[in-house]
Amino acid sequence: MPYRYHLTDHFKQQVKKHSKKFRGIKQDVRDSLIEFDKNRAESIGASMYKVRVKSRDIPKGKSHAFRMIVLVYEFKTFIAPVAIYFKGDKENMDKEELFYHLAVVRKELRNLL
Repeated sequence: MPYRYHLTDHFKQQVKKHSKKFRGIKQDVRDSLIEFDKNRAESIGASMYKVRVKSRDIPKGKSHAFRMIVLVYEFKTFIAPVAIYFKGDKENMDKEELFYHLAVVRKELRNLL
């Protein structure tokens, strides 16, 4: 099932930070959102999924690249990326940071949904 997606300003700021070092991240994120399949993603609860994002700037594959947290609205076949982080910088995102990003994104999405 193809999902429509929306990039919030909050998420765009996160991508922009990484784009200075990884030039192709914007296209990598778009590709991952277009190909998103919740059956291949790791569920982390609250309708959120962790997705591996392959980076064209890192020749080591998905395991050494980025992780993106995606919020899924099933009733509208709509997804919104919540957060992205580089696996080389940190192993996982802690719950406090994740819930902060989720709150900001949900606030931005209220006007759309």
